[in-house]
Amino acid sequence: MHKRLVPFLLAAAALCAGAALALPVPGYVYPCSLQVGTSTRVIVGGDHIRGVTGAFFTGDGVKVSRIVAVPGFPRASGKTEVPFAREWLYDILAGDRSKRELPPEATDPQTDWYHCSWWEHMDERDDLELQIICRFWHTPENYPQPTPALDQLVILDVDVDASATPGLRQLMVYDDSSISAPHPFFITKEPHVAEPSFVIPMDEQKKLPRPHILHIPPNLPVQKPPVVIDGQAWPGEVDEFRIQLTKGKRFTFEMIARELMPYQGDAVPGFFNPVMRLYDPDGREIAYEDDFYYLPDPILSIIPPKDGIYTLKIHDNLYRGRQDNVYVVRCYEDSLAGHSFTPQNRAFVCFPPPAAHMPPPPGKDVDIRKGTIDFPGRTIRHDFTVAEPITLNFELFARRMGSPLDGVIRLYGPLA
Repeated sequence: MHKRLVPFLLAAAALCAGAALALPVPGYVYPCSLQVGTSTRVIVGGDHIRGVTGAFFTGDGVKVSRIVAVPGFPRASGKTEVPFAREWLYDILAGDRSKRELPPEATDPQTDWYHCSWWEHMDERDDLELQIICRFWHTPENYPQPTPALDQLVILDVDVDASATPGLRQLMVYDDSSISAPHPFFITKEPHVAEPSFVIPMDEQKKLPRPHILHIPPNLPVQKPPVVIDGQAWPGEVDEFRIQLTKGKRFTFEMIARELMPYQGDAVPGFFNPVMRLYDPDGREIAYEDDFYYLPDPILSIIPPKDGIYTLKIHDNLYRGRQDNVYVVRCYEDSLAGHSFTPQNRAFVCFPPPAAHMPPPPGKDVDIRKGTIDFPGRTIRHDFTVAEPITLNFELFARRMGSPLDGVIRLYGPLA
């Protein structure tokens, strides 16, 4: 190879690698479900997404009307800029949205003023954007553990038509040169409640922030089934939701978490492992679920012993947490008392599974036999007749169809 070509080829390879790394990569979406006929603002966190110019959902009736990129906030700011912006923020929260002129320090290159568009135009920020600013200010620098692949944020204004079809969708974002991989998102018929992105800490003196507060405020409205809950688990956090339940009726809480984030390369285990606990009106724990058969996402089903307001608590089983530990819980009254749940009957598995997960249709060369192992030790026997020597293939479809069965096939010779 000619020596002059080597630097050129290395530079070309570097450019190609840089172009590949620039692909927008959404790491999480919050909230990750919406009710038909509603509109809301959705936070997307990830890598190389600050420059996205568009986003869309698969399927009908879901549109993105606006995209707002969240700028990077300068950690080095302190002596002059943060006190100015913080005082302005608390005045806005108190109802004063008047415009403010920047102090002389903002134009003095000798000061520690790092220009930030959101801080310098605080009066133009809405409630969600103020929450994002507040979270940055009121959480320690390394809380949660730094995750660069989730640091960039954009906000999507999402509108769902009343005629939109409920079920699983895929969200994709794109910039001028590339499009992201799809990210799961759910549309449901039930009303929704979402955990606040951040509870803004204010004390009586207004100017002095309290330590970071990540828990849901105690005055979150009481919910009545059916309802869908969106949440986000942070380190050490226990989310609490108050649910009105009726004595003698069966209620079910179905969790979706791992399907939203199947794998986390730097977590042990490599996925969010949620736990659900239910407390009665007197504060006693009456139900607990960690897993559902072989699935890490729990399903809790209960017949309340009395009428009242029950508390559903959700946390990681090791109290870990970070931005992409998002979840959805569908709470509803189950009219089929004693209903036997299977993974295939889970909250949002209401759309056709992949063809490879389903047995082939019956035909001349395909014989379909069905059965249920409904008590321990049961064995199901299927007899068949073979008229001449032939090669037969036996394939068991269970786990692929959502069943927890770990089945075994045994073949016995001809009957005497």
